[in-house]
Amino acid sequence: MSDTPTIHRSARLFVIDFLAGLMVFAAVAGAFSISSGHAFPAPPPAELITGSTTSVAVFVPTLAEAAPSPMEAPTLHYTLTLLALAFATLTAFNMAVWRHLRTAYASPRRRS
Repeated sequence: MSDTPTIHRSARLFVIDFLAGLMVFAAVAGAFSISSGHAFPAPPPAELITGSTTSVAVFVPTLAEAAPSPMEAPTLHYTLTLLALAFATLTAFNMAVWRHLRTAYASPRRRS
C-alpha cells in the first residue's frame, strides 16, 4: 500500500507534463500562425486549363479532378490536433523517463 502515493504523484506529474507539452505546442503553432500560412499550392494558371486543343492543356487535369474529396482529406484542425496530442504525449513520456533515470542513477547522499 505504500506505492499508492508514488503512483498518484507519478500520474499527477505525467498529466502536468502532458499539459505543459500541449501548451508549448499551442504557443509555437500560434506564433507561426499555421492556419493562415501559404503552404497550399496555387491553382494552375488559366492558360493551362482553358487553352486551345492543340496546346498541352488537353493533358492537364482540371483542379476539380485532381483535388481529393473533402471526406478523404483531413482538415487542418484535425491534423494539428493529432500533432499536438502526439507532441504532448512524447513530452510527458520523455519527462517520465528522465525523472526515472535521475532517481535510479542518483548518487547516494552522504550522511554526516
